[in-house]
Amino acid sequence: MSADADIVSPRINSSKLGQYNKQIVRVVGRLQIVDDSHAMIEASDGGQIKLLVNQTFMPKLQGADFVEIIGEVQDAGTLKYQTHSTFDGGVDLKLADQVIEMSLKYQGRIF
Repeated sequence: MSADADIVSPRINSSKLGQYNKQIVRVVGRLQIVDDSHAMIEASDGGQIKLLVNQTFMPKLQGADFVEIIGEVQDAGTLKYQTHSTFDGGVDLKLADQVIEMSLKYQGRIF
């Protein structure tokens, strides 16, 4: 695991991106497009997020399906990639989104 993965950061969905501008966040979702020039992720709430990925890291995303991306929010629809974790066997995105919403709702009271 990289040092970036040890950074304490909120886990959010696409609807919350705009509230975390220029901050490091985690987004759980399914990679939709990965090619030589760009990547897109369908976040747990179904929203689409553009990933800004350095060309040297793009091959690491190839073949991944369900992921958690750690990156810096650039704007309400864009995340600058830092690192990721993959989930073999899939993820229940609806359940993941419920957990995200609850953790954000009660942040500070339970964490």
